[in-house]
Amino acid sequence: MSTRSVIGILNEDQTVTSVYSHYDGYPEHNGYFLKKFFDTTEKVQNLISNGDISSLVSSQNWQREKHPMINNKQVLKTLYYVDRPEAWENIKPQKHSNQTEFFSRDCCDEFKYLFIPPVGAWKYSSKGFWKCYDTTNPTKGCPSVKIPDTSNYFDDTKQLFVYGFSKVSRVKELAQ
Repeated sequence: MSTRSVIGILNEDQTVTSVYSHYDGYPEHNGYFLKKFFDTTEKVQNLISNGDISSLVSSQNWQREKHPMINNKQVLKTLYYVDRPEAWENIKPQKHSNQTEFFSRDCCDEFKYLFIPPVGAWKYSSKGFWKCYDTTNPTKGCPSVKIPDTSNYFDDTKQLFVYGFSKVSRVKELAQ
């Protein structure tokens, strides 16, 4: 069973760009990894640019082959649907005209994550912050949920998260 989530970024024009993430969408996993590793506008834009995600953090590829070890640490990477490959039209990032439209995106998700970029001249390298919303009970709205600073799913003495943005060229190729 999966815990689905939607990951979005608030753009300068107040629109939101988002992708679907299929597995491990709960705050102790996706929330933690987003907060720890995707803390700048540039990193979040790169993450989202590759389209929908199977697993934000995976120790293996689509062929179920383990990623290599580096310095005796298991490499972890994002597993994108574009790597399978899927039709780009089905997995490309979605653009929402405002936050209300973002929250209306129904992916049967349990959580929505929204990155709020910093304001000012240094915003692309400065750190922004994540907000997590519980979407399991729409009648109660979408209450915010605290994203933890630690996780039982990551041990930096045994694991190494590697940003996997190499597929952007493949994404551009599919879009043409």
